[in-house]
Parts: sequence; C-alpha cells; structure tokens
Amino acid sequence: MLNIRTFSAFSHDTTVNRIQAIQSQEGGDIDPMCRTWLWTHGQKTPRALVYFHGYTNCPAQLDQLGETLYQKGLNVYVPRLPFHGLTDRMSTQQANLTSDMLVRLTNESIDIAHGLGDSVTVMGLSAGGVMAAYAAQFRGDVDLAVALSPAFGLPFAPTILTSVAKGIVPRIPNIFIWWDRRAKQTIQGPPYGYPRFSTRALINVFKAGDAVLVQAKQRPPAARRVVLITNAGDTAIHLPTARALGKAWQATAPDRVEVFEFPKNQTIIHDMIDPRQTAQRIDVVYPVILKYLGV
Repeated sequence: MLNIRTFSAFSHDTTVNRIQAIQSQEGGDIDPMCRTWLWTHGQKTPRALVYFHGYTNCPAQLDQLGETLYQKGLNVYVPRLPFHGLTDRMSTQQANLTSDMLVRLTNESIDIAHGLGDSVTVMGLSAGGVMAAYAAQFRGDVDLAVALSPAFGLPFAPTILTSVAKGIVPRIPNIFIWWDRRAKQTIQGPPYGYPRFSTRALINVFKAGDAVLVQAKQRPPAARRVVLITNAGDTAIHLPTARALGKAWQATAPDRVEVFEFPKNQTIIHDMIDPRQTAQRIDVVYPVILKYLGV
C-alpha cells in the first residue's frame, strides 16, 4: 500500500496513463463491454469514485449509474475483477480467482483513484461489496465507503457451514454450479454475465472478507464515513453476517456509520445495480444509493 502522503502528488494525466496501460492489457478475449471503465472530466475532480462489480459480472454493471455519477461531476473508475468479462462465458478461468487478488485489486484501485479526485469514494456490490467493506475497515484515506450486499458466506446456512466450506473446498476439485439449473447457458440477464460459478472462487470471495469481520469486532472502521446497504429479500448472501458487520461498525463508530436495508416487500434482487438484470428495480434502488453517496 502506498504512503498516503504521496497521493497528492499523483497527477490526473499520469493516473489516466496508468489506467490506459491496464486497459491495453485486456486483449481480444475480453468482451468490449467488460473492459476496465473510466469516466473522466479530463482533470482531477473534487471527488472520484471507485466501483467494484459483483462476482461473475463485469464493469458494464455500472454503466447507467456510472454515467449518472459522471454527470454529477465525479470521475468514475471501474476496474475489472480478475478472470471476469471474458467473451467465453463458459470459461473455467474464474476458478483461479483468489482472496489475495481481490484484496490487492482493492488497494491498487484506491491508490489509483487518488489521481482522479481530491477525495475518494469506494462502492461495491456482492463480491465488490466485500472489497468495499475491506476499504471501509482498513483504508483511512477513503472518504466514503459504501458496501452493497457484501457476500461473506453461504445464504440460508449457519455460519459454521461457511467456515467448514472454507477449509474443505480449497482441498477438493473445483465444481461449477449453474446460477439457474433449468436455464443453464440460456439464463436471462446481462449478456456478459457468467451463467455458472466456481465453488473455489466463491469461497475465496468469502475469505477476502475474513479480516474485515475479525477486525470490525475489535476496532472502528478506518474510512471517514461508512454506509452498509442490505436487502431483506436477498437470497444470494448470508444476510445475518452482513447485518452483524453493520452492528459492529455502528458500535465502534456510531457517528461515522449508516446502515440501510431495503424491506422485503420492495422485491429488490441481489444484483440491485445492473439495469440488464431481469426483475430489476433501479427506479427504487438508484435514488437511495445517490442519497447515501450525497450526490
């Protein structure tokens, strides 16, 4: 992690060159919609936002909301998670995703964002929500961290099962599981999303949040402000763990932490961001997010 005192020396042009270098490494096997995204006003703005997309999705997840944030004056950076956005949606490469990769990308992206704005906001959904939670807990140079439905464990299962899975899954052959067993490859939704997930990668998403859950019980989050947004109707994450994190943060930093949960009767889906998801309710979700972002 870079020394915070050096961030003010990051020029906008140098940062854009760095992002363009990342984009140039994304070859023809990457869906054009899923390359690393950047909205820039051509200069450093008072505020920059980094968004971490969800597991099996890609940066295009934020295209509509990202454009809105850009129009409101922010520079917006959306890095691509490792092994995501491949044109071959049945690729097995996603199984190589590790927790260390997610933590490293979190830190590197925040470092980069300091060259885009005088202050840095971090937001992420699901796996990206875990990354945003990491930023909230450990990055004191982040002005605002917004974690959306962070995925810390298996849904509808005791936490002990997630703990057991973390120990067993890395030791056995990886398994790919369809998000929709009936539709399989013809699943409706974003055309760039992977129709199945890797058991090994999913466990590594959970493991990326282990340090956050431990430290949140012992010390306040480092970010200047923190928002945790969950969804009472979410069937894709272990909701009690996400809620417990919010309570831990509020207990240690009540003046800097806000928690909001969409009620179940609003029928908000897990991927509350991507406008291409079926049954999407961005008409309900986006105003809430913009409110907590303060834009």
